[in-house]
Amino acid sequence: MIEVIEPGLFTTVQDKGRFGCRRLGVPLAGALDAGSASMANMILGNDLNDALFEITFSGPVLEFSCDTWVSAAGAFMKLLINGDLASMNRPLQVHKGDFLSFEKIRQGARAYLAVAGGIKTVSILGSRSFFKGITPASSLQEGSLLPVEQTDFLSYELEHEWIPYGLIRSTLDVFKGPEFHFLGNKDKEKLLDLTFTVSGKNSRMGYRLNEKLSANTRSITTSPVLPGTVQYTPDGTLIILMRDCQTTGGYPRILQLSQESIDILAQKKAGDIVRFRVR
Repeated sequence: MIEVIEPGLFTTVQDKGRFGCRRLGVPLAGALDAGSASMANMILGNDLNDALFEITFSGPVLEFSCDTWVSAAGAFMKLLINGDLASMNRPLQVHKGDFLSFEKIRQGARAYLAVAGGIKTVSILGSRSFFKGITPASSLQEGSLLPVEQTDFLSYELEHEWIPYGLIRSTLDVFKGPEFHFLGNKDKEKLLDLTFTVSGKNSRMGYRLNEKLSANTRSITTSPVLPGTVQYTPDGTLIILMRDCQTTGGYPRILQLSQESIDILAQKKAGDIVRFRVR
């Protein structure tokens, strides 16, 4: 078991998400930076869909009641075991009674902590990913006990330090969305030439950008949306949907981010800049 001593700002359990449930109106969920989450699992030889911790800005304090191995990847944070500094991007042994904690993120927005064999919280609709209304909790709570299992440890040695795309890149590769033609020529140029800044209104559901296009006078019938869909709202604000987004929406869908671009955006915080590049 792992006991949550302090939950951190917004720490959740995530895997790759709930596939095949959107017809029921259930969001995909899953790790926002899927690449970093996969790396944390890969270092331990875990299945890439094993559940792990997603840590946002400030991390939890965890007490382990068994011997196991952990690894952390993603945003740059100081990881501590019993107060001693430990390294990210490599397997770390923890023993029964050890405390694991994090200092605030120094660069990026989200880090991932994997445990050998994965976290064995309840699986609902084929996933352990936290989501309000689907799972018993939407984030870690103080005093919670999270089950883990003893497992053989097969480490994966990285040839070089893993650096998430979002820490070194700001260009988002996108595809034209179904309503891209709603934009006038000036707005199309602005969309691809302008540097946008992430607003303070960002979450696992979506990111708003500060800079606006022209007011949008056209609407659509409620239609399917996906993580990475860029919505064009009536006042010209752009909203980029993320992993916890709804399954349908009524705003024009002018762009669609690639999965790699979703990973990049997941490491951005308020005030960070991004640009679009149409593929």
